[in-house]
Amino acid sequence: MVACGAVLIGAAPLHAAEVGRCADPRVGAAVRSAIETRIGRHVDVTLDGFTCALVAATASLAVTADRPVEADAALVVTADSQTTPAAPSLAATPDPLARTGKAVHFAIVANTTGPRAHAVRLGQATAVVRVSAEHVRVRAALPAGTVLAAGDLENATGPLENVALRRMPKMEELIGARLTRGLASGQVVPADAVQLPPAVKFGEQVQLTVRESGIEISTRAVAAQNAAVGQVIRVVNATSRRPLRARVTAPGEVEVVQ
Repeated sequence: MVACGAVLIGAAPLHAAEVGRCADPRVGAAVRSAIETRIGRHVDVTLDGFTCALVAATASLAVTADRPVEADAALVVTADSQTTPAAPSLAATPDPLARTGKAVHFAIVANTTGPRAHAVRLGQATAVVRVSAEHVRVRAALPAGTVLAAGDLENATGPLENVALRRMPKMEELIGARLTRGLASGQVVPADAVQLPPAVKFGEQVQLTVRESGIEISTRAVAAQNAAVGQVIRVVNATSRRPLRARVTAPGEVEVVQ
């Protein structure tokens, strides 16, 4: 094994104060990941007018086992170094009321690794978010209060205009759902336009899946509340009676939220 030492030089471009066009590809990747996480993985995302206002971080962004590396320092590895701090990953969080086709502000943070891992706020990114994806739309104009039937709906692929950054409901979820507002002919059916029937119900036994370090384990649990697909609820492990937080993934199925 080669022994090495680390030398700090210069200023890392990402963490210097900068306002304007986002030059660092990690920021764009973090914003796209945030959108895909909320709407779905199989989406096409375009960011128009993409700008950043990133400020200098005030805390360390990478940590070794024995020393921090400060945010305003770049790392060069030399032949006598023991460890190399991992580059921080970036994450983006959109405004709670963000909608497609409109300017959206994203908070940008760096997530450090190691024994002193923490998140550091770097600033903000802004873009007009345009998304194209598979979705369900209505065949004809329908008023609020309509209970949706299969004949009212059709699958389509195309732009999602003025919809919240939330998972798009699938055809099988929408059948039997009630519209909470009227929709025009051909309009997308977003999650906030319907009252979905619960995919799991209070007191019902559900299949609980735990995924960790590439290992998947399934057991039984009891739902502690009603919920639709995509919602996070409380469940109780049927064997250990341990309470857990889990996301509903399908009717009668949940997975533990780490």
